[in-house]
Amino acid sequence: MKTLAYIAAKGLLYFAAHDSNALKLIENAEKWSTGLDNVQAIRMYEIIFYLYTHGLADRRGLKMLYKYRYYLTDREKESNPGWGHFIESMDKLYGSTGAK
Repeated sequence: MKTLAYIAAKGLLYFAAHDSNALKLIENAEKWSTGLDNVQAIRMYEIIFYLYTHGLADRRGLKMLYKYRYYLTDREKESNPGWGHFIESMDKLYGSTGAK
């Protein structure tokens, strides 16, 4: 939470996180009067997808990172897509990137 306080005080625009509590504070900023109204949350899976599609990191390593963060436990496997479906869904959401 110290990081969010710093972001609010400095007027920074973006916050990248995997912490669902921090993301809720940003998403509900106006309703909860957190002072984070101008901050945009960037989720870790968005960063993974960006690096993957632009060839800015080792694709195998990104796949392993995704699986570690989002597809490790049985519960995560129930709620998150596998790697191939994740890439396909994100590509549909953000449009074709031309990267394969």
